[in-house]
Amino acid sequence: GYVMDKFCIDRGALLDPNGLPPLSNADVHTVHCLIDVDSCRASGYEILTPPADEFGNLTRHVELDEAGNDLLIAYGKDVGDCNLCTGVGSQAAGLRVTVKGAIDQSH
Repeated sequence: GYVMDKFCIDRGALLDPNGLPPLSNADVHTVHCLIDVDSCRASGYEILTPPADEFGNLTRHVELDEAGNDLLIAYGKDVGDCNLCTGVGSQAAGLRVTVKGAIDQSH
């Protein structure tokens, strides 16, 4: 699914590109926003998946824990094009991942 930081989700608008609704614009959400912006990186991440609702909003499928967030940041830095990225990757927006793990139902 698509990676989205909780800061952008909670504010109801992407920081980059600015002002777009996050749940329907995950494909244009930049790696710069996910990795470089302190408030976005510190907020943690969720994975958004189809099906979209009648408004094009993807489903908030899973919230990553601290270990998952750390893995995602490392992955984003490797494949992304951003200030904190390693310089190897070229993906500018629409970061997608496949996540494997256990879902904690207590939250």
